Amino acid sequence: METVGVVLLLLAWPILVIVLVRWHLRRSRRIVQAWAAANGYRLLSAERRWLWFGPFWWRTGRGHAVFRVTVSDSAGNCRGGFVRVGGWLLGMFSNRAVAVWDA
Repeated sequence: METVGVVLLLLAWPILVIVLVRWHLRRSRRIVQAWAAANGYRLLSAERRWLWFGPFWWRTGRGHAVFRVTVSDSAGNCRGGFVRVGGWLLGMFSNRAVAVWDA
């Protein structure tokens, strides 16, 4: 009986990790989309950055996700930059998004 519990735990752990990683990825993308809509931008591209975080290199924690974005405004002007989503304390439970535009 004890062995069955251990086996179930060993099988459940990787499934839980996969579910949490997928949730984190989807949630971060939704925050970027909501940020763009709230600021009147049309999101042309949003590429998740895994190694190079641009201007957020030293200011990104585990609860954050950084995207390289290209947007257009209502006048059709295009801009590019980096958007960091998530919070220090709440991670992806926070709707926070901070953008730094290219010079």
